[in-house]
Amino acid sequence: MMEQSAYTDVTAACGAEKITMMDASDEATGPALCYVRNDLPTAFEGSVTVDAIHFATGAVTSLSSVKVSLPAGGGALGFFCAKGAASMSSGKPDCPTFQSIFDTAGCKGGAADCMLNVTVTSAGGEAVSRNVLPLGVPSAFKLPATTIKHVVKSAAAGSQSVDIELTSTATAVYVWLSTLEQGRFSDNAFVLLPGVARTVSFQSFVAAGTSSAALTKSLRVEHLQQYCSREAGMDCH
Repeated sequence: MMEQSAYTDVTAACGAEKITMMDASDEATGPALCYVRNDLPTAFEGSVTVDAIHFATGAVTSLSSVKVSLPAGGGALGFFCAKGAASMSSGKPDCPTFQSIFDTAGCKGGAADCMLNVTVTSAGGEAVSRNVLPLGVPSAFKLPATTIKHVVKSAAAGSQSVDIELTSTATAVYVWLSTLEQGRFSDNAFVLLPGVARTVSFQSFVAAGTSSAALTKSLRVEHLQQYCSREAGMDCH
């Protein structure tokens, strides 16, 4: 979930050209095709980047960086390749395979070692959409053991926003924050890279606001590795 902005109706994703990401296959194969879509009633100018995240090392490999120019929606589409693309096209280009992506990013275990991060940025540099894409079933991920630490920043009673800083000792996947306080987090279900601090803000829905003390009482920070060995068939360490 992204922090709300004027461009929340601009999205992007990647998948195999001849199957959908809901296909029964355990991992993506074939050409790696991406799209960016504008559902706004106005034109959109910006860019989209595709990176591969390596679970074991936390390394981020840049695969594509493409300028985006789309007319007003709904559903205005542009296509590009996940790897090596420099521009969008109205039709579907011939793209390198997912195996080529794995080779470039050093993913010897293929989809078990890496996932994609697809980010759309406005012309002003604002990240308006981010899509973290698994290339295989999460139960097959080879994930490192990790410890996440969080610090709730000081905020007095009546605050409408409270910041939480998170750090991880290794790559953490699908980091999820929850609380009994009424509100939302500016981002959730994200990847936390080792040694890279990330700040997420909790934004209260109530007029009386909240405080760091109130948020701390019920705040939970979870991630996929916590449950890998607990669920049947999910031994992904």
